[in-house]
Amino acid sequence: VQFVDADDVIHTDMTRKLVEVMETYQKDLVVCGFQMIMLDAELRKAGQILFSSKDLGKECVLPRDVFFQNMSYILWKICLLEEVWNKIYRREIIEKHQILFPQAISLGEDFCFNMDYFQYMNGVVFIEEQFYYYLNTGKDTLTSCYRENYFDNQLFLIQRFENILKAHIKISKEERRYLAEYMIAKAIRSIENVFQKECRLPLIEKKRKIEEIIN
Repeated sequence: VQFVDADDVIHTDMTRKLVEVMETYQKDLVVCGFQMIMLDAELRKAGQILFSSKDLGKECVLPRDVFFQNMSYILWKICLLEEVWNKIYRREIIEKHQILFPQAISLGEDFCFNMDYFQYMNGVVFIEEQFYYYLNTGKDTLTSCYRENYFDNQLFLIQRFENILKAHIKISKEERRYLAEYMIAKAIRSIENVFQKECRLPLIEKKRKIEEIIN
């Protein structure tokens, strides 16, 4: 199973390559890099940000236990775990364990799907190629709009991630530091969210929200 957002683009070799890697290594998940393409108002390319697993090697094969032992590092430093569209999954795992996208949240549902899937896979392969092209028009992003429950949403995702880790491994001191750094980054973004133009909270309420985030 492969997911592609309707307004994005994939490399012509993406599906073939991911399937080949899955068949070669017999792992239940394959992850590739992606390019975030910034588009201007006329939908012309205005810049790009590259995301790749090259720090893990050209093709990094991890059994599930090793993946869990390094999952906080991969989440924070490699930045390829939250999305579903840069991956290929085994259909039988999704169907057998009834892995679904949660309908109760509108941000982070991909990450929830992945966290559920991680628990049943036998391992993962990371390939450094950036086969997916995420087209960013600047609309409905954190930098351009206010999300009322953004901090609560991010806290929920982090706590769920930590609980899954605790259920499978004893979190090392180094991995706990990576998780803390990831959480600090989310806290900073949550504070930035409070200062979006669309946020109509009175100043005193903004200060209370910032205090809540910092605490």
